[in-house]
Amino acid sequence: MNTIKCSMNHVKNLIIILSLITVPSFAAVISIKPSSSEVMIGSRFNVDILVEELGENEMIGAFDLNLQYDPSILQFQEYRLTNELGSISDNSALDLSAGLTKQGIVNISSVSLLDNSYNQPNTFKIADVVFNAVDEGTSVLGLFNVTLGNYFGDEISTVIHNSSVQAVPESSSMALFGMGIVGFAGVFLIRKKQKISE
Repeated sequence: MNTIKCSMNHVKNLIIILSLITVPSFAAVISIKPSSSEVMIGSRFNVDILVEELGENEMIGAFDLNLQYDPSILQFQEYRLTNELGSISDNSALDLSAGLTKQGIVNISSVSLLDNSYNQPNTFKIADVVFNAVDEGTSVLGLFNVTLGNYFGDEISTVIHNSSVQAVPESSSMALFGMGIVGFAGVFLIRKKQKISE
């Protein structure tokens, strides 16, 4: 009897322990990848928004996200959707983006009209954003209010990897190189004029 009671207690404890173990749920990674972590003031650059580690047999049918940046350092130029959820031009996807909602926040949103047999890769770019660096400093590039949905309208859990970009003045070596070219061109023109006048 004691042996049965002891075994029952072991089974009970095992069930309690197993019920406390949580299996981690699937989560897609959405990340920001600037074309360069350091850009020169006055230059344009791209920021890619990527979906990574999309689970097996999981496909994105819609997304909505907000990208935050420092408007005193970066100036928003445009956003561009990729064709991974379908093409806007051939009506296989809808662009529901609000774009620049206020200085420092860009909203990008799209819904696919393709059926769920469309084969998406495990990692792909959903959009890119073009900025112009206008002043010196470091701007965080952060995603918030991110929603990914599958073709059945169910939300896909996400893990967000943010980034940053540093805007720097034109390097002194580049400035000297530019001045050297201008100086060389000036000397060349003066000598050419002297030869013509002779």
